[in-house]
Amino acid sequence: MALQQPASPMGPPRREALRIPSRPFECTADSVASVRAMVADNLERASPECREAAVLVASELASNVVGHACTPYLVGLSIGDVVRIEVTDGATAFPVLRSAPPDAASGRGLVIVASYSSRWGVDWLGGAKTVWAEVELESPHPG
Repeated sequence: MALQQPASPMGPPRREALRIPSRPFECTADSVASVRAMVADNLERASPECREAAVLVASELASNVVGHACTPYLVGLSIGDVVRIEVTDGATAFPVLRSAPPDAASGRGLVIVASYSSRWGVDWLGGAKTVWAEVELESPHPG
């Protein structure tokens, strides 16, 4: 008789995340394209929907650094049950989710991040701010 593991009250076991080493970027408009390429290159095996959502989220987070913080920044990525994108900069301002008027040229970055991610947030450590977002591997469509 084979032994079975008891069912976990927390659901199925989570897949161990593959951590992609953080990569530094300078505060330039060109760096945002490099961030998009970094994320896309590391998600070659993901579904097109997941890959597109993660690239969009990473692009918005990087654009926020370039447009608001203007400090060098790090982008980290981990791939497990979700794709977690982390962008760390040296600015002290807290990111704010706000709605922009329809005719505004900017101001929708975190709205897009919130729409395409299952969760997002901000962590503070040693004077640095990390804005992170998680995109579901299976169905990253906005709800």
